[in-house]
Amino acid sequence: MAEIIQKDGTWVFDGDTLRLTPGRDKNVSLLRRELGELLVPLGALAGISFEQGKKQGRLRLRLRDGADPLLQATGGRLTEPHDPYQLTVESDRYGVAEYFVDEVRNALLLDQVPSGPVDAYLLPGPSVPLSVSAGDGVASFDGERVRLEWKWQAEDAKSAAGPRTLPLADIVAVEWQPTVGLDNGHLRFTVQAAPSKVPPKYDP
Repeated sequence: MAEIIQKDGTWVFDGDTLRLTPGRDKNVSLLRRELGELLVPLGALAGISFEQGKKQGRLRLRLRDGADPLLQATGGRLTEPHDPYQLTVESDRYGVAEYFVDEVRNALLLDQVPSGPVDAYLLPGPSVPLSVSAGDGVASFDGERVRLEWKWQAEDAKSAAGPRTLPLADIVAVEWQPTVGLDNGHLRFTVQAAPSKVPPKYDP
């Protein structure tokens, strides 16, 4: 077994599974705290690396394409503080981090885990019901339908029609765009027979 404990979080590897637990430090992002502890089976890994810096290093997992619904939903846009598959390592623990990498790599070799894509998820998605409040509305999902309710900040183009309920069968795609600079991020649900895309601010 290999273990590394840092303010950023704790990673434990038992030979079959990586247990990634976010730290309680104030610098740990809200997303990572909300995701909580993640269990990553060895078969979901494409690789692991450790990058050294002068004051801090970084352990980084690379998952096989298609193994994780979170990575698919976020489209590779998770930035450094929010990515649960990265761990900040203090310089006095570089040796432990290198040992951790060696243990995982040896297990990948012994089990002959391929690094190519998979055709089914190897990690679970978040449990439902799930709800998130941000910007101009609240999106909730019960496993069968998405409900969008508007806050007072929403434009009339959205709020005039009232809450929206989107059956899962009608949703063709989901797009998440994180906040970039002064531009707000958004969630967009593409539904069958929907009008052409309008700016998120006005798109119900």
